Amino acid sequence: MHIAFVVAKYFEFGGMQRTMRRIAEELMKRGHQLEFFCLEWQGDTIYNSPIHQITCKRYTNHGRMKQFSNAWLAIRSQSNFDCVVGFNKLAGLDVYYAGDPCLAALLEEKQSHWITRTPRYKTYLNLEKAVFESGQNTEILLISHNQKSKFQQYYQTEEQRFHLLPPGIQQDRLRPPPSAEEIANLHHQLGIEPQDRLLLTIGSGFKTKGVDRVIIALAALPEEEKQRVHYLVVGEGNVRPMKRLAKKLGVSDRVHFLGSQKKVSLYYYGAYALIHPARTENTGTTLLEAMICGLPILTTANCGFSHYVEEANAGQVLPHPFVAEDLSSALLLWLSSDKTPHWSQNGERFTMHNDLYSLIEKSATIIENTHKND
Repeated sequence: MHIAFVVAKYFEFGGMQRTMRRIAEELMKRGHQLEFFCLEWQGDTIYNSPIHQITCKRYTNHGRMKQFSNAWLAIRSQSNFDCVVGFNKLAGLDVYYAGDPCLAALLEEKQSHWITRTPRYKTYLNLEKAVFESGQNTEILLISHNQKSKFQQYYQTEEQRFHLLPPGIQQDRLRPPPSAEEIANLHHQLGIEPQDRLLLTIGSGFKTKGVDRVIIALAALPEEEKQRVHYLVVGEGNVRPMKRLAKKLGVSDRVHFLGSQKKVSLYYYGAYALIHPARTENTGTTLLEAMICGLPILTTANCGFSHYVEEANAGQVLPHPFVAEDLSSALLLWLSSDKTPHWSQNGERFTMHNDLYSLIEKSATIIENTHKND
């Protein structure tokens, strides 16, 4: 098959982008030919497949996405691909990998009815409609299963178009575990004492992931507890406002922004707890990676994969909508809790006995079965 992959932005440390790359590699191993169409591409090619960057000259993000969608439709009309797979909500897709939550539902939850009339959200809602509206032919790869009812509520999407997938955790990304010496070296490099406790967030987009919420909760700790806690943030994002907040609250010496890291297992195994109070999170791969590494988790109920934390009893899931005092109180309790070893063991055990890994193979098979040009 000759397959097109369409994605607005590719960067090698993005969670959705890593999944896209792995699906592409699986399809190529099966003998299929791929081409990639994008606005931006940061990173290596995938098995030297062609990458076509589409130039869009609009100044706003929504303006570029609208122009990108229109440009892609024009390209498709002149092409003969057997299957088109999109990783953003766009018109003209045969398969959509649903890496984002239902926007219509999010706006309803926020009671932001007026905002749907702005050019920005009208554009994004129209692109969502182009994928999910009843009568469309796009097959939908869904890993956050709780989103299905939301898309159906707003777009009456046909049941048979949804393909519910397991998570696609990449175990070799977490193996082998770091040695005790490597963990000790990390602590030494950051100026952290062996008895100090490390809180960890891994992910890009600091505001979305709730990094500021953690900084506020850290600052609210009693002084004695605060002095034995450090907060590590691994990933890409706008550091400046987070550093300003930490400085304003007097915890800048407790917060460490480490950028993207290839060996994330060092941080999972070297931390005391994963803390992930995201504002919005369609899935939350980091939650399952933490469970594999035996790291207890403190997260929020709006994260798509938070139900795995509850099912495994691998930590604590705070209710949605978010209340800052809930996080502050939970964090204080965690630092004096004897439950963390229990949560750690539960999480590891759960990941050994449940399918958290076959998303890539199953996605590739669905794409192979979606041949629209017969």
